[in-house]
Amino acid sequence: MDDLKRIEEEIEYIFEEVQPLGAEERSAQLDDLEKLLRLKEIECRIRDRESEKDSQLKIDLLKIGVEVGSLLLSIIWMGKYSQMVREGYAYEREGVISSPTFKRILNDMRFPKFTK
Repeated sequence: MDDLKRIEEEIEYIFEEVQPLGAEERSAQLDDLEKLLRLKEIECRIRDRESEKDSQLKIDLLKIGVEVGSLLLSIIWMGKYSQMVREGYAYEREGVISSPTFKRILNDMRFPKFTK
């Protein structure tokens, strides 16, 4: 059984049994109740720390995954880029200025004339 659940059951039991007892027994029961409440608080703090560690671990693993993914993407891009460089660009074969599309674009553009 879970430690926290056992502590809570013991606290409930003490609350039920504390009423019909005498003064000395009652003070002893209340001391036990105080110890159990402190123990419950400590147990809750421990669980909070464990859950924080778990969530931090998940966040760290996610960050590592993103970094690895970005490295893989850059390696893949470098491979594709080096393949394109080895094969040569299509416009380098024919020449940029000699391409009819580029000539048409330059002719259609209107450049401002500066006068002095």
